[in-house]
Amino acid sequence: GGLPPELARGLASRYWQQGGDGMYTFNWFPDQKHLRYQVDLLAMIGDPKRLDGTDKIFAADRGSPQMAYPHNWMHTRLPMTLEPNQVGTVPITLGPIATGSSAPKTLQMHVECDPLPKVQSLSIMLNGTRLPPGQVAGSRLVIALPPASVRAGLNKAKLVLSRGKVSVKALEIHVRHQLQP
Repeated sequence: GGLPPELARGLASRYWQQGGDGMYTFNWFPDQKHLRYQVDLLAMIGDPKRLDGTDKIFAADRGSPQMAYPHNWMHTRLPMTLEPNQVGTVPITLGPIATGSSAPKTLQMHVECDPLPKVQSLSIMLNGTRLPPGQVAGSRLVIALPPASVRAGLNKAKLVLSRGKVSVKALEIHVRHQLQP
């Protein structure tokens, strides 16, 4: 249970990037045994410097309010139904992405669709850069992102489906500094 640490760090990083001057949390219970990880997480999200070099998930606003996906739903774009040759634009706001020797080990876009389209039938551009086809991982397409395709602040993903019909349920950018097992 609880908010995944990578998503909490992504949200905090995004809010600091947008000019926030502090963090306020609601319904966090670090005194509960299964939520003890929140003690360190609270200190980390309250200091933008401590967020540098940590794994983060940045997510496009989606759906209706959910405990596991705490966003501002004013600008919700997902879920979105795509039909052939229709362009779907999804804004996604990122916090700072380190470069040089501090750059993440992996940058990926995760796109959750129902049903999952063939990788060749979904074309995605991020900030004007055409992304390579993804690989299927469960109910998601996972696409390696060229570092130059992402930037701090507002990013725009444009999705075009060549055939079929799909509902795009989630679009996330995963920033990994740690190698995953």
